[in-house]
Amino acid sequence: MSLNTIYMLVNAIALVGWASLFASAFFKVSVSCVAARIIPAALAICYSAMMLSALPFKGGDFSSLSGLTSLFAQPQIALVGWVHYLAFDLFIGAWELQTAKRQHLPNVVVVPSLILTMVLGPLGLLVFFCLRYVTQSRQGALNSSLGTFSRSD
Repeated sequence: MSLNTIYMLVNAIALVGWASLFASAFFKVSVSCVAARIIPAALAICYSAMMLSALPFKGGDFSSLSGLTSLFAQPQIALVGWVHYLAFDLFIGAWELQTAKRQHLPNVVVVPSLILTMVLGPLGLLVFFCLRYVTQSRQGALNSSLGTFSRSD
């Protein structure tokens, strides 16, 4: 199978996972095991097979930025890196959604985080952490004030 075919296939598989996550966010259904575990695992298997077939590395290494640049200049290694991103970003997106549902966070917290995680990975995770903290702080303050109000009646 050509590298371009693999690229198109892994992108399509990842998009199915992301579509499932967004559907779970909007339609109040549980996060699909397919999106949360099966697709990331399938991508991890693809990554592992491609990585093993690329060993030993030729023309680059992880010891310096120039070595890394040389390594990722090779199409097969660039694709291995891309599959790595796809697998991990989808897994993190599923974790964000599951955490948001478990903690009863509104979609205004999780949807922007999912979009950013899908496109910019770690930035989306950081935004999720920040929005979750702000939301939980406000919910805690509201619960405290309501508790105080109820006790004074």
